[in-house]
Amino acid sequence: MRKGGIVLIVVAFLLAGGAAYLVRDYLESSTTREVPAFDTAPVVVAAEDLSYGIKLEPRHLRVVDYPTGSLPSGAYGEADSLIGQVTKVFLVTNEPIIAAKLSSKGGGLSLRIPEKLRASSVKVDEVSGVSGFVLPGDRVDVLVTLSKAGMTSDPVTQIVLQDVEVIASGTKTDTEGNKAISTQQITLLTTPQDAEKLALAQHQGKILLALRNPADRDTLTTYAVKMEDIIRGPEKKAEAAPVRRAPPKVESPQEPALPPPGRTVIRGGEAKEEEPVMLPDTAKARRGTPSTRRR
Repeated sequence: MRKGGIVLIVVAFLLAGGAAYLVRDYLESSTTREVPAFDTAPVVVAAEDLSYGIKLEPRHLRVVDYPTGSLPSGAYGEADSLIGQVTKVFLVTNEPIIAAKLSSKGGGLSLRIPEKLRASSVKVDEVSGVSGFVLPGDRVDVLVTLSKAGMTSDPVTQIVLQDVEVIASGTKTDTEGNKAISTQQITLLTTPQDAEKLALAQHQGKILLALRNPADRDTLTTYAVKMEDIIRGPEKKAEAAPVRRAPPKVESPQEPALPPPGRTVIRGGEAKEEEPVMLPDTAKARRGTPSTRRR
């Protein structure tokens, strides 16, 4: 082998060794570099998604470290100070729980009821509850079907409430005989008078909810639907023909009968014109005429 080739091989080995040393030195320095430390503070957050009206328990809470420069205003550092308080809003997992989102008054749902209104609950099945799609914030119409003896001889369906806001909904399982039935509990925001209608409708018939478009706030005038309306359809009543009546007879006033003409009587060589004897009405008609003249 030539001398020049040996020199090139030695130089290549030296360069490769130098490069490997530099890379190792860089990696060692990067792993031992100190990360700047941030000051942190404990903050209580939601351990799971929480709805409004939830009374907080230890399982709902956990404590995490937050940078002190990013602490939310009104945050809590200990979970024990939150036990027993009630959420006023929805909270998502790991969301800091602050004082503005809690209520120490309790009640939960009652905090969302405006003055002079009431929260009334109805129990509906999956079909009558619009297949479980009714959620808080939706607006619905409430229909009732009455078919009990003594109420009506023919089943009737009528809309009893329109444009009602849903403020809560939930699903629970009831047992009917040996069969489990899933029912939905819907809480509606009503006036006291509408709460009475809702209670009576639920007691006497079957409740059904009709989901509305939230932008549609109109209320319509509707009429009860009977079975015959479904089978035959509504019958159009024939308009009664106008009755033409003859104008009333107006009797023209009768002219008073004139008395018969007078007669000429000759007595003792003198001719006299005697006035005829008149009935009372005739005498009135002749009132004001010149008196009888003697010839």
